Amino acid sequence: MKNQLVKHFLSVFIIISLVCSFTNKNVLANADTTPPILEKVEINTKKVHAGEEVTVYITPKDDISGVQYIALINQSPSNTQTVGRNLWSTDEQGRYVYTFKVGENAEAGKWKINSISLIDNANNTSTFWYGTDYIIDYEVINPSADTTPPILEKVEINTKKVHAGEEVTVYITPKDDISGVQYIALINQSPSNTQTVGRNLWSTDEQGRYVYTFKVGENAEAGKWKINSISLIDNANNTSTFWYGTDYIIDYEVINPSADTTPPILEKVEINTKKVHAGEEVTVYITPKDDISGVQYIALINQSPSNTQTVGRNLWSTDEQGRYVYTFKVGENAEAGKWKINSISLIDNANNTSTFWYGTDYIIDYEVINPSADTIPPSQPIINQVTENSTSMTGTAEVGSSITIKAGMTVIGTATVDTEGNYTVTIPKQKAGTKLTVTATDEAGNISEVKEVTVKDVTAPSVPTVNTVYDNATVISGKAESSAKVYAMVGSKKIGEATAKNGAYTIKIAKQKAGTSISVYATDTSVNKSGSKTVKVIDKTPPSTPTVNTVYDNATVISGKAESSAKVYAMVGSKKIGEATAKNGAYTIKIAKQKAGTSISVYATDTSVNKSGSKTVKVIDKTPPSTPTLNKITSKTVTVTGKGEKRVSIYIYNGSKKIGQGIVDGRGYFKVKIKAQKKGSSLKVYAQDKSGNKSKSKTVKVS
Repeated sequence: MKNQLVKHFLSVFIIISLVCSFTNKNVLANADTTPPILEKVEINTKKVHAGEEVTVYITPKDDISGVQYIALINQSPSNTQTVGRNLWSTDEQGRYVYTFKVGENAEAGKWKINSISLIDNANNTSTFWYGTDYIIDYEVINPSADTTPPILEKVEINTKKVHAGEEVTVYITPKDDISGVQYIALINQSPSNTQTVGRNLWSTDEQGRYVYTFKVGENAEAGKWKINSISLIDNANNTSTFWYGTDYIIDYEVINPSADTTPPILEKVEINTKKVHAGEEVTVYITPKDDISGVQYIALINQSPSNTQTVGRNLWSTDEQGRYVYTFKVGENAEAGKWKINSISLIDNANNTSTFWYGTDYIIDYEVINPSADTIPPSQPIINQVTENSTSMTGTAEVGSSITIKAGMTVIGTATVDTEGNYTVTIPKQKAGTKLTVTATDEAGNISEVKEVTVKDVTAPSVPTVNTVYDNATVISGKAESSAKVYAMVGSKKIGEATAKNGAYTIKIAKQKAGTSISVYATDTSVNKSGSKTVKVIDKTPPSTPTVNTVYDNATVISGKAESSAKVYAMVGSKKIGEATAKNGAYTIKIAKQKAGTSISVYATDTSVNKSGSKTVKVIDKTPPSTPTLNKITSKTVTVTGKGEKRVSIYIYNGSKKIGQGIVDGRGYFKVKIKAQKKGSSLKVYAQDKSGNKSKSKTVKVS
């Protein structure tokens, strides 16, 4: 904030100097209210070493009052070094030429002509900017560049108390080890902050100190004055600013019982005429009063009826009656109507200032009669469509008028309407939705009504992104331009839409079949349509659990029903015993024979590798036991013995009558009790397992 105040102070000082310089010409601006335009900017090199020269050529255009001067700003890569320059004269080609030597300590990198301001003789100003209106830069090659600002080592003062008329001396010791200190700028400020003195110091004493010696004015304000700020500028234009109370304490008390702190008063203002023709003179007489230090000078503002033309003048001397006199000639093309002395500022020798205003403190005005003055404004310009891609604006307006285009308060382009009433104005690209204003100004300075146009959005939104869509999804989501409408389509049918918020969208949809193609696109608020993003619906639904037909222990295949094209797997524990692809809703898997009681799990996966549930079946025993063997049976036998498959049941029949039953033990032997049978009887013996499978029968005769 403090640096901004220093810059503001310096800017005001420069502006006042320029105004005073201009108004000393005693020229009342005629009907030129159109600022100059920048036709061309050129540079003689793009790369330069420290110590070498650079030349910039600037070609402006102003068809009415002509260009008065050009102000430009030359800026370093880090923006810490800035050089301002005013150009007042042209070469034989009508160009303003800025030739300068690159300093030995100039910052290395890309320097740029940051701004160019064109000021015509009616004080109309237009400013053009690097990157927006032109590209003029150059690369400085300087391995030894100085980019470090000076430091403040010491500040001293020779006294802490002084009377009006006595001297004060301030000693400042800076340090800069590379390019060296160029000069020092300081601000000396009064107790009430109403009196301020700025001073630049360029030389040092034998001890290397910058010395500021000054006499306290006879009308200096009593109280504690302070050195409010000290700015150190080195030869590479690096600047550091130090502040009273933060970086140092240097102040002194002024003892002055007769100090002047009262501003002057305005006793009388007179004018020699109330009506004047173009080309005639007007004289204004101003009588101020200041009883202590006396009036130093008067600053006044003379303003046109439309307030578009303003002339400032500083008056430094009086006539024999003690009046300050302002005499001027009315321009041949001066605006007709009532001109007024809009303000009068009185500044005394103690720098106290008072300002008085037309209508509040006095009435001093005069009517300009100028039948030849053009006071009719041009018709409102017609503007063709302007888009965000436009680098020029076209349309029609009054022949010879000057077209001015603004974005907000900034002029972005000017041009002159041709002999057929057409204009083309080069402009930088503008954002869609920007409101531009266009006016036409004729040669007499009359300005048309403002025509407004909104920059049209013709850029389609980016193609939306689409997150994966599964066949069980009820929404589609992704990213799209905020506020854009996003549409989901299957063929020519819209299945859903939504508005993107914060760069994202979610569209509600009905579930779609796997493999369905969905196209998604966006339209912005200007109905520009993006390209489409097409995605296929991914199968996320697992197949139904396969059915499994009964599996016997003698089977070499497993069969059943499953989703067509699905892979069907048969597993015993974690071991796959077979697989097959289902066709027409059925499958058959080849397997090795499995033991009865084995658990077999069957499941399916579809082409998207979604896995179904498993169906588990047990292998059914379908193999009969082997035929048992028997020991000899006689008519006296009451226990039949023999061998057979372990754990199976043994049945003995005589004809159709069961005469005995038993179980083979764990060693493969059995004993079955029967009643003694007659000799010669035929007995039939067989085995049956737990699954009801019967062996072949063994027939024996009782001996």
